[in-house]
Amino acid sequence: MKIDENIKLVAAITVGVLLVCSVIMVGIYNYKPRSTVVIDGVGEVEVTPDLATISFSVVTNGKTAAEAKKANDNITDSVKEALIAQGIKEEEIQTKNLYVGEEYDWSDGRKTSLGYTASHNLIVEISTKDTAKISLVVNAGIESGAELNSVTYSLSDEFEKTINAQAVALATKDAKIKAEKMTSDLGKRLGRIVQISESYSSNNEIYYAKYSVMEDTAESGTGNIQPTTKTQTASVSVIFELK
Repeated sequence: MKIDENIKLVAAITVGVLLVCSVIMVGIYNYKPRSTVVIDGVGEVEVTPDLATISFSVVTNGKTAAEAKKANDNITDSVKEALIAQGIKEEEIQTKNLYVGEEYDWSDGRKTSLGYTASHNLIVEISTKDTAKISLVVNAGIESGAELNSVTYSLSDEFEKTINAQAVALATKDAKIKAEKMTSDLGKRLGRIVQISESYSSNNEIYYAKYSVMEDTAESGTGNIQPTTKTQTASVSVIFELK
């Protein structure tokens, strides 16, 4: 009886294996590879940077480190007060790169002390929607004793995401139009999207403003500070199924 049961078990396993193999063979026999086509698309969006970054520096000198630092602190405080008076919140004023050190003259191979220098950078970010405020802030900083390093334009993180999405949508549409034209020429029909990959140019480019303070503009608070437009480009590679 035990031998008969073993024989039945082996037979059942054999039948099962044969059925599985049959299913696999039928699947392989009936398999038809999908016809696909890879199309690249490009989308472009004209955009004006929405963020202006104004960088000031305060540089002072003194016979001692303490003297140079104290003078720098006094001017920095004045600059901050002037910026706050133009509507900038104190927490929006970034202070960076504080330096105090002795300066030397190395002429004729000799080391001669020139005293101490203190420097401090102040950075403010303003929306480009308010160009008048940008000019007022620049003038306020200069008139209170700071040096203007630069006014640069860039895209804020949220705005960058929005622009990238628009560019990718245009690139995908471009790819679909190209694919439909190609499939029509081949006598095929365009099927579903099998795969899509995207890339876009970086928005970390910096746009330096051309700024000059004239005698009449310093009083009126105006200046030549205007952001310029740029082209944001996205590229996609789309795999379409053909019917």
